Amino acid sequence: MLRHFTPLTEEKLSVKRSLTPYLGENAISAKYIPKLEEWPTFSGEGEYNHIEFIRKVDILQEDFHIPDEIVVGKLHSLFTRTSKRWYYKMRQEHGRHDWYWWKS
Repeated sequence: MLRHFTPLTEEKLSVKRSLTPYLGENAISAKYIPKLEEWPTFSGEGEYNHIEFIRKVDILQEDFHIPDEIVVGKLHSLFTRTSKRWYYKMRQEHGRHDWYWWKS
C-alpha cells in the first residue's frame, strides 16, 4: 500500500530553511563536523584548565569551518556538572550570544 504524502509547500520550506543553521560559503558539509563524542568537555571542577578547553573548541571551529551557531548550540552538551549549571544561569541572565562572548 502506498502512503499518501503531502509535498512541502514553499511556506513550509521557508520555515525549514530558517530553522537550519547557515553554514556559510566556506563551511564544509555538516556531516563532516566531528560528532559530539569527539568534542572536549568541561566540568569546571577540580584542577581544570578552561583555556585548554577553549583552545580545543577554537581548533575544531577553525579546522572544520564551524559557524558560531553550531558551536554555541553544542555548549549545553560540552559543559558538565558545575560548568553546566553556570552555563544555564548565564544563558538565562544574558540570553544567546556567539562563541566569542562565551569564551571572553
